[in-house]
Amino acid sequence: MNVFSVFRPLGLVFALTSSIPVMAIPPVLAPSDLISSDVIQRGWKPSVEFSGAGDSKHAVVKMREMAALQEIAFKNTEYHKQTQEFIDELWSSLESFNLKKLYRMLPDKNGVWRQLTVVGSLDGDLYRLGPVQTNVDNDSAVGKTNTVNRSGEIQALGDLVSNVRVKELSSDAGTSYLIQNNLQLGIGAFSWDAVLGSGEEMLRLAVEGDARFGRNTKMPWAQDYRMKVQAMNPTLDEQDVEILAPLWAAFPESWSLLTKLGRVDDVVVEDDASGGYQHLKASFSLIPDLIEANYPELASHLDGLNALVKGSVEIEDDSGRLLRLTMDSNTLSGTIDAYVTQGRLLPVKNGQVVTNATPVLLGDGREFSARVDSTMNILGVVTKMRGIKTKIHYQPTEKGAVIETAMTQVPEIYVAGAALGFMPTVLIDLFLPTNIDELMREFMTVAVKGNDGKGIVTRTEFSQLSLGELAKVNVGVSFEALNNFMVRIGMGIVSDRIIPDSDVSKDIQQLIFDTEEAFSKDLDSFEKVAVL
Repeated sequence: MNVFSVFRPLGLVFALTSSIPVMAIPPVLAPSDLISSDVIQRGWKPSVEFSGAGDSKHAVVKMREMAALQEIAFKNTEYHKQTQEFIDELWSSLESFNLKKLYRMLPDKNGVWRQLTVVGSLDGDLYRLGPVQTNVDNDSAVGKTNTVNRSGEIQALGDLVSNVRVKELSSDAGTSYLIQNNLQLGIGAFSWDAVLGSGEEMLRLAVEGDARFGRNTKMPWAQDYRMKVQAMNPTLDEQDVEILAPLWAAFPESWSLLTKLGRVDDVVVEDDASGGYQHLKASFSLIPDLIEANYPELASHLDGLNALVKGSVEIEDDSGRLLRLTMDSNTLSGTIDAYVTQGRLLPVKNGQVVTNATPVLLGDGREFSARVDSTMNILGVVTKMRGIKTKIHYQPTEKGAVIETAMTQVPEIYVAGAALGFMPTVLIDLFLPTNIDELMREFMTVAVKGNDGKGIVTRTEFSQLSLGELAKVNVGVSFEALNNFMVRIGMGIVSDRIIPDSDVSKDIQQLIFDTEEAFSKDLDSFEKVAVL
């Protein structure tokens, strides 16, 4: 198993399960050519805004390009031999949190740093990953779909450059490692304005229903999709049905796939219409019994998480809270809570929606903060962390935007419970060189106060030199991690519970394949409408 084969599926699974539904469904769908074309266009509006800046035909072309890239990368990725061996070893060291091993296995030296640079790009019907090659034979690229990215430069859609470097440090806390990663990716001709516009359209669709799918509809195709939503979850109210049914009609294959994973529990909470806003409180649940029929190993893995982690994230600015996210591994559920007006977020302060506040306009530079609270239960030992705060700076640029984050505050940490249900943490502490809570506090202190005082920092830059040209994303991450025997044991236990094994990974890969097929079929239906 390698790092790419695990993280890519997990990312796509999250994208799926955080957006659509679940459960038994009526057997027959209305053919897409019988559904009103504007229903399909409405559902695809965020994708059209993102991919084609509002032009449906152009969006289809771009989405086809992205779908083709994903299919090749998923099915036909070819690794340079030494790169494949390194990635396998790298993944093994991360699973055991053996940072010393990670540091020593990095092949290139640059002063006090050890590092590795990997590049990837399309090469005909292959996606190649390997080291940078300085003497590139430009003639070898003639006639190929894209120039092979061997030089470490982003030149075409799908080009990737990833540099990992690590530096060993010593302090009173022990040996730690400063880890930095910079990843660049060519994502196509997408403007930042299109990205923002797509986000606004997604928020609108999430809270605004379509009256044509109301309970008194006379249109058979609308009745069919109402039945599908109600079969997925009979407890959804009328407003939820009118939001979900038209989206299901626009993406029938994708929603049918999601019915094999779980269900939507709620979408919006009705508010006084005079307030001029909607309360988005979308919640979803994964259901292992449903997943087991098609992805049994994945279902078993999810079911085994139990009460591993429960957490919440709140994002706010000076006006109040803008967004709240929660997740619970015990119920395999998550929620999104926000107040929306005209495709934008409204703040909440002291429990009240601030209706007279200027809505968040992501075309302006803003300062945000994120607060994370989490509870983790591993083998009966319960660890609570409160007030994990991150500062977020958003700044538009002439070429796109830059988002920077910094975590510099040590959270409150509490440890309680009994290991395996019978061994109190006080007894465990007798056999450790330090208490469990002190060990965790020491680890977090190194992380948020280290890195020359910068803490855990990220920088994401979206850039496009001019409209219609290739857009690039550059993501940088830098943090310092304490490495000692007890930390390795603890992190190893966590990774053993979270990271899927090879059998689970196969199920995840199959789910990704099924997802790509479903989207492709939905895109076929949309294309028929787009060309009219």
